[in-house]
Amino acid sequence: MVCEGAGMASAIGIEVLRYGVEQAARSFLHEGAVFLAEQLVAIDGCDEHRCVLAEQLVATRSERRALFVLQPCSDTSQRASYLKALCHVRCAEWTLAERVLKPTALQHAAALARGARTGLPTDMDDEDQSPDGVPHGAEGLYLLGQVYEHFHRDEMAVRCYERAVELNPTMWSAIKALSRLRQAAHALDVLQEKWADDEQVLKTLKAAGLVTLSAVASSPQNGSDSSVHSAPVTSFQDLSHSAMKTPLHSRQIPPPAMREFTPTPSSQPTNGFLSSFEDMTPANRPGLGVASADDADFATPSPMISTPAVRGALPVQGTAVGRDAPFRPPPAPPRKSLRAVADASDTSRSAKSSHMSRLTFQTDAFPKEEGRRSAERQIETADMFASPSGLISKTSAVPNVQPDEAVVPAVRDHGRSAGGVMRLLLSMYRAYSLTCALECREAIQELSLLPNEHYQTPWTHAALGRCYLELNEYSLSEAAFDRAMKLDPYRVDETVEYYSTVLWHLKQEIALADLAQRVVACAPASASSWCVVGNLMSLRREPDEALRFFKRACSLDPMCVYAYTLTGHEYAMREDFESALKAYYKALAIDPRHYNALYGIGHVMQRKEQYRSSQHKLHLALALNPRSSTLHFHLACAYAQGEPEEIDLNSALQHLETSIALDADNPLARFERAKVLILLARLDEAEAALLELRSVHAKEAAIYYELGRISQQRGDVQAAARFYSSALDLDPRDRLYRSAVDRISAHD
Repeated sequence: MVCEGAGMASAIGIEVLRYGVEQAARSFLHEGAVFLAEQLVAIDGCDEHRCVLAEQLVATRSERRALFVLQPCSDTSQRASYLKALCHVRCAEWTLAERVLKPTALQHAAALARGARTGLPTDMDDEDQSPDGVPHGAEGLYLLGQVYEHFHRDEMAVRCYERAVELNPTMWSAIKALSRLRQAAHALDVLQEKWADDEQVLKTLKAAGLVTLSAVASSPQNGSDSSVHSAPVTSFQDLSHSAMKTPLHSRQIPPPAMREFTPTPSSQPTNGFLSSFEDMTPANRPGLGVASADDADFATPSPMISTPAVRGALPVQGTAVGRDAPFRPPPAPPRKSLRAVADASDTSRSAKSSHMSRLTFQTDAFPKEEGRRSAERQIETADMFASPSGLISKTSAVPNVQPDEAVVPAVRDHGRSAGGVMRLLLSMYRAYSLTCALECREAIQELSLLPNEHYQTPWTHAALGRCYLELNEYSLSEAAFDRAMKLDPYRVDETVEYYSTVLWHLKQEIALADLAQRVVACAPASASSWCVVGNLMSLRREPDEALRFFKRACSLDPMCVYAYTLTGHEYAMREDFESALKAYYKALAIDPRHYNALYGIGHVMQRKEQYRSSQHKLHLALALNPRSSTLHFHLACAYAQGEPEEIDLNSALQHLETSIALDADNPLARFERAKVLILLARLDEAEAALLELRSVHAKEAAIYYELGRISQQRGDVQAAARFYSSALDLDPRDRLYRSAVDRISAHD
């Protein structure tokens, strides 16, 4: 339709220009679309034409120009108002965005001011404002939710997101935001009620404008296998509206399992640098510079990465991705002494904490991480990820969540009808929400019930990798991420940074170097890529290089929570505690629900012998992730250390027992529990626990030392001497064991 005020003589010219803009936009030739849209505005600068030009400018990331073009537009134009708000959000002008999306906010502020002056009650309440009435419906509500979330008005943000999902059930961005806030349960329950049968689904989709009347009229009956016909694009306005539904870049969700701080020797020496990283510096590549003057210290040169000679940057081979596709089993992680973990958990060797004996396990029987599974559970069959049923029947990944046999067939066979597709989306929404809530076993169960064609997707396997990473199931996580990367070799954001952490834990330097080379080659402007490179340098024990890459990731994406957390971990490994705390607090400023940063702060406070502060932060982390065996373990260590008035051995014992219940194969928690029992004078229980550990780990010197302490407290000097001598024989260089032998000899 020709805009009002345009003469009939120019009608054909306007239609030609509109057609040219539409075709250029469909072909992603936005520069040409901008040129033609400028000519369109020159002929007739009505609101509609200005919106057409603004949309193309937004597509080219020229938000300031778009705002200038939209200035003359009427405030009653919903399309123009939405575009203005979108530009303000992208420019981080949150207050201006709120004014555009919610004009009643100004009236509300004025009413509050009048009430404050007059002392009379106002007829408006901030928490009772309805989220309706914003421009562009569900998309405008999502933007308004982003604004409220930025101002930490989470309750209003949740209401906006829930209303957006109600208006548009396919709005994945709103579901992600609700899941990140851990408030998706209500919205999902509402959708489940609405999607009980196909007839209700069609009515919901019709009300949301997602299907046409003809599609509803011609849709088959319930249970039929028919696809939903989307409304055809009948004009350029329809096309541009659909283009504006592209979600904004959202914040990162809480990152996975926590890395320990103690550095370990890399499995391969550093052989030099890869020339492919030489030109990836911010100075040589536009768009990779410093985000702001405040972040100038995060702009760093780019050293090159070396790949061990046995494996270079291998191209991704085309493989079958069906149910019967070959899938390499995850290798068993290398074993390492618990001495490194002891240095991390035994946060002080001063007289204040002398009652906590130093842990000196030296056998290769234990892995480094506390939450690691036993060797029997680390190696699973290759076909576990080949089908959803294999995930349930061949692993013990979900021991406490058994599928209802009466429900499984209905969940698996969603069908392709309107109801089937929407219920499929509901299953995926619920799985993502469970992952964000750190209910990972339930999330794995939900994902396992997906139909095979949706189970065999990179999104599903990346989600499985995240879940297993949170559960400290590193080998299973590596297998899932490996599968996801084979299905989509160029999948980077929200995948490779966590994949690299898994490889860091498994000490797979070759695979990590290969991954780093590939992701930087395909996505050099992504913060996730440089997190991978930073993890590689950390594994190679090059902390300076690791910090440079982590800081570069922060400069590329100042909202990347995981990059700040990894930076804090690296500083903590260097014992630069102040810099580590600064990085952790930056992460919490972006996402207050990021439990890894709270854990990092608590761990740093523990190493600084500030045990009360450590307990407080670890309790906050546990409130967000109560199923973490590692968090319970470190909180127990904080309770068992410090000044006499700070020590609470009963609380320490309680958290150690919880840690063991969550991960029965964690020998470190079992060992620390025995030490606490000794301090509580429960010697029989402590002796039984230590003898049980000795039956499996007979070459751990620390076990014999603690058994010697028990015998010495009982007055059995000969038994104590035997145990101390056994500990010294296993570790002749340890001064603690030698001094114990000397004391017992002097006593004789």
